[in-house]
Amino acid sequence: MKKIVLILLLSLTVIFVKAQLQVTIAASKTELKDNAITIGLTYLRSFDSLFGDQEHFIPGKKSFFLITPELDIQTGTADAFSSITAKATGLISTFKTTTVAGLTTPDFNKTFHVFPVSIGAETNNLFNNINGIFEVGWIPYYQSYGRSSPDWVKKTNFGIFLQAGYKFGIDSMGRTTIGGEIDKSEERPDRGILRAKGEFGINTGELLTISGLKIGLVANAEGWYDALNSAVYHKLEGRARFFLNATQYVDLLFSKGSGAPLFNQAFQAGVGLTLSF
Repeated sequence: MKKIVLILLLSLTVIFVKAQLQVTIAASKTELKDNAITIGLTYLRSFDSLFGDQEHFIPGKKSFFLITPELDIQTGTADAFSSITAKATGLISTFKTTTVAGLTTPDFNKTFHVFPVSIGAETNNLFNNINGIFEVGWIPYYQSYGRSSPDWVKKTNFGIFLQAGYKFGIDSMGRTTIGGEIDKSEERPDRGILRAKGEFGINTGELLTISGLKIGLVANAEGWYDALNSAVYHKLEGRARFFLNATQYVDLLFSKGSGAPLFNQAFQAGVGLTLSF
């Protein structure tokens, strides 16, 4: 438990003030039917928040370049899933322009194309599986208020990526792994990494109201193709979300697969409190 608290405190020290931060604390049932406390911490600056933060990006006529950190921590007690990903990401974003009152501005009626270029590391909470990763990708931004797309389309998101890197050989003597903590990856220590990755997600927001209680759904699917070992991995996560207010939710959580670096395909379920900042 001390390790979880330490990771959480260290993570908070690297987050910028103008950040989109989400923290989930949950009681979960693990693959081995153990009760566990799980903690999720995600920092990912939303696309809308990039504008106006002028000191952090370089604008062009039809593009901009910005460097921003990304952080995703999933950890817990017992054999709960664990993964820690930390990246420095440069976002190369291109867009069409329009003229408003004689001024050239981004055209929010059109799709923006975002090309993230990242360098970082993946590990688990025992730090006995560590990957160095370089990643390039493409993410279309079509959620703008100015687009005429159906509302349900704007609630989705997707991206595709290529990942290359190196899996470091770490001495794991004396460290036992069980259940959702077992390394199921075909990637071997002291070897290179080459993957293709796809992501798709949907966040319905307040989808319906029952007896005054607002309910929504959050779902994400990720898949990887390990080109060097001809292996396929996936991670699925669903949340039935009950809104306490605009930034606080009670979530029923369901997960299958831990994602990188362990690619463990165990199942985990729980109920938690999620806070967004």
